[in-house]
Parts: sequence; structure tokens; C-alpha cells
Amino acid sequence: MQDHSLSSLGTQDNIWKLYRTDDPYLHEKTIEIPYMKRLCFETIHRRRIVTLGVYEYKDVEVLKAWGYKDSEHCSYHAIKTNNTWSEVIEGCPDFKVSDKGFDLTSNGICHMTDKEPQTFDLYAPLLGTALFSFILGGLITYFQMINLEMFLMNSMGVFITILGLLKIKDIPKFAIMFKQYDPLAKQVSLYANIYPYLETTIGVFILLGLFLVTTQVAVIIMYTCTTIGIIYSLNSGKKLECGCLGGNIKLPLSKVTIFENLVMISMALFTLITL
Repeated sequence: MQDHSLSSLGTQDNIWKLYRTDDPYLHEKTIEIPYMKRLCFETIHRRRIVTLGVYEYKDVEVLKAWGYKDSEHCSYHAIKTNNTWSEVIEGCPDFKVSDKGFDLTSNGICHMTDKEPQTFDLYAPLLGTALFSFILGGLITYFQMINLEMFLMNSMGVFITILGLLKIKDIPKFAIMFKQYDPLAKQVSLYANIYPYLETTIGVFILLGLFLVTTQVAVIIMYTCTTIGIIYSLNSGKKLECGCLGGNIKLPLSKVTIFENLVMISMALFTLITL
């Protein structure tokens, strides 16, 4: 028999107290689901402790499950699809996990299916930004002086400027991501917060041909520091999000990020040699 007073608790957001966050979330304490975290809340109902798990996938709520803490399984759950919560459903959700994603089902009906995006889809924003930078850099070079040095410098200037502007859009979120892997940002919080402005300024100066030696040295130091942090994080087995396109574009920290940084460092070195 359903406890209707308990079934309504999951929809009462004001009564819960957060006591733990599982990030990343380990399904049944063994299987990690990338980009998913669980926020654990508790409250008192009829002199018993009730716990509520709120599951977020890529910072979007997808599932709530709650029940008495001393019970083996949750009593009720609700699933969110297309920004709409389902009705309260008795029992635990049918939570199926694979290496490609997860399914949430109830009564044999699939409420949500989310598969891990393909590699190209993950890095499309970064690749598109790089391609746009080289095209615009080429156009700028065409109207100036057609040579390899100018082409690389203009492309680098456009690329760095775009990266900086994307980060400025949401600096607090970027700073949180950046502090997880950049060695200097971990030690100096101010550096993470001014980094987007610093990067944008460097990109603009490169495009204008100002302070070229200083800007190229800055690029080498900044990107080398970040690359060292990325390598350390990947070798440690950490699964982090890259902040290179700002805090609003999901991009996993990977060898692609290292390659991007090494290209920037190489272009800066080449520019210094040819000045």
C-alpha cells in the first residue's frame, strides 16, 4: 500500500538538507557514469529519516528517488524528460547502465535515453573554432602580406582571442574547471579569474602586432603550465572537463587538449625565431 504522505516529499524542495554530493556518480558503487552526479538530501518524516537522491546529467536534473533511510530500496521516484517531471512512480527506477550511456525506464516505457556522444561531436566546437581561426587568419594575411609568418601569427591571434572571449562569458564556471588541472590556478585563485581577460588581451595584441616578444613568451609560459597540469591529471586517471572553450561548452580533458596547447606553443616559438 502506498504511503501518499511519503510519495509527495520528493516534490517539496524546501524541506531537504544536502549532506553529500557524489561527483562522479558510481552506479551501485562500481560503475561510473560520465557527466553524472548525485546530490544526497535528507529530512525527517514521521520520526524516521528519509533520503532523497537528485541525479544530474551534464548539470541537468534527470531523476529523483527517495525513501526511508533504513529501507533497502527507494520507495518512489520521478524522471524528468524534456524539462517535465513524470508522475511520482512507486519503487526504484529501472536504471540500466552501459559503457555508452544509460537508460531510465518505468513500467517498460523508456523515459530517457542518453548515449555518450561520438568523438567528433565532442570536439566539434573546438575543431570549428580552430578552422574558423585559420580561415580568418588567412583572410587577414591576404590583405596584408602573404607569408607563412603572418599567416600563423594572425591565425594564432584570432584563435586565442576567441578562446578568451568564450571564457569571459561565464568566468566563475570557467575558474572552477580551470583550477582542477592548471597548477598555477590551483595555487592562485586570482589567476583563474583574470585568465580569460589575459588571454583575450594577448590575442588582440598579436592581431595588432603589438608587444610581440612579450605576448609570445606569455603564450609559451601559460600554455606550457596548463599542458603540464593536463598531463598530470590524465596520468592520475581523473576525468575532468576542459575549460578551453569556457564553462558553457562541455569538452572532456584529453590528449586533444594537449595537442591544441602544443600547437599554440609551437606557433609562438616559430614566431619568436622569425621576428
